[in-house]
Formats: sequence, C-alpha cells, structure tokens
Amino acid sequence: MPFRLASWRTALTAGFLLLLVIGLAWPGGRQMAIQQLQHFLANLADWGPWGPPMVGLLFIPVCLLFLPGSWLTLFAGFAFGKTWPGFLASFACVSAGSTLGASLAFLAGRTLLRDQIDAWVHAQPRFQLLDAKVRQRGFWIVFLSRLSPLLPFNLLNYAFGITQVSLRDYVLGSWLGMLPGTLLFLSLGTALGNLAEVWTERREQPPLHWLLLSLGVVATLVLAMVLGRIASRNLAEGSTVDATPSSPTTPPAAKPTER
Repeated sequence: MPFRLASWRTALTAGFLLLLVIGLAWPGGRQMAIQQLQHFLANLADWGPWGPPMVGLLFIPVCLLFLPGSWLTLFAGFAFGKTWPGFLASFACVSAGSTLGASLAFLAGRTLLRDQIDAWVHAQPRFQLLDAKVRQRGFWIVFLSRLSPLLPFNLLNYAFGITQVSLRDYVLGSWLGMLPGTLLFLSLGTALGNLAEVWTERREQPPLHWLLLSLGVVATLVLAMVLGRIASRNLAEGSTVDATPSSPTTPPAAKPTER
C-alpha cells in the first residue's frame, strides 16, 4: 500500500525535528557541531580552488541548524581572501551559499515545519507585526531585515516561510540584503589572514598595501553600520505606524429635518 503524501510529510518533519533536537536541545550538541566544523575548516584551507565552493555549501547545515554563519565568512576571507581571485571567489561562493541555505530554511518553514513555526510565530507579537508588514511590501521587508543587525537571522529564515512573501521576493531580498554583511566579514577575515601571514612567515608588505586594506575594512564597516541603522529605523517606524490605532472619526452631525 503506497504511502500518502501526508505520511511522507510527517516522516520528513519528524526527521528534520530530530536533527534540530540533536543540534540544539542535546547538551553540548551545538558546541560539538561547531567543534567538528572547525576541525573540518582547518583541513579545508588546503583545498585550494575547491575551498570557497565547499565553504559555500557549508552554509546549508549552518542555516538549517541555527549555527553562526558570520565566523564561516570570516574563515573564507582568512583562508582564501589574500589574493583578488580568491577574495572574489569567496565572496561569490559565500553569497550564493548563504542565500541557498536561507532559502532551504524558508522552504522548510513553509512546508515541513509550517505548523510548528506557525504556532511559535503566533506566540510572538513582533513576528505577527512582521507578517502584516510582509503582506504590504514583501521584498522590502525581507531586504531591510537582512540589513538590520538587530533581527535574528536564522529564526527569520523559518519565520518568513509562513508569511505571504513569494519565494522570488524572499530570495532576491535576502541575497541583496546580505551582500554588505558578507563583504564586511570577508574583508575582516582577509585582514586577519594578512596579519597572520606577516606574524608567522615574517613576510613584509608595502605600507600602501596596509593603507588600502585598512581603508577598505573601515569603509565596509561604516557602510554596513549605516545601512543597518537605516534598515532598523525604517522597520521601527513602520512598526510604530502600524501598531498605532487610528483615531475614530467623529460622524458628521445630522442636519435637522425641515418641516
């Protein structure tokens, strides 16, 4: 007797929840996953041109299991960003991988885990307000939320899945909104990689190299901070407007009837 679609969905949901429980609820499970990933990354630095694509693929479990992704971007810059081809390859792979991981979490929240995410979101007033905003301007809300450092990245991946935002708007808004942060952490990782190279190999770099590198990191940091502040302010202003009840209008006085 063939399995029904609901049976497959139940089985996949149970398996996915089991992974989340192992990664989050089991004592030390999340820390163990991070340690194993760090060990893998230590060997990944020797993979040459295959390193950046592998880092990009690692964003899939990172996004699905609520692991921090910023340090993974730092590693990509540290290990592969010391040359322009390596930096550009890392930027492209990290951008594509983080967008893919966020999109898979979005689809999981929309299909396999919809009931669980829906119950959790409806218990959070701020996410109910987010749903109302997404109905009006789906792409822009996703874009601004990715720019804002105050909103939880991994939780939003799942929460957006139960909103009415289209997959196209979600993917495009996430990709564009994550570009400044990707550039920032990749630049910081590259700077750390250059410093480590100088300290360990005693390799001299011309002053112009350090000047341009420092200016690039500072400019990227300022840009990310400005964009994040603008995004947070726009989201807060929109929330205030939507949350403020409109004042009831006074009905016009009825004209006396003429006799």
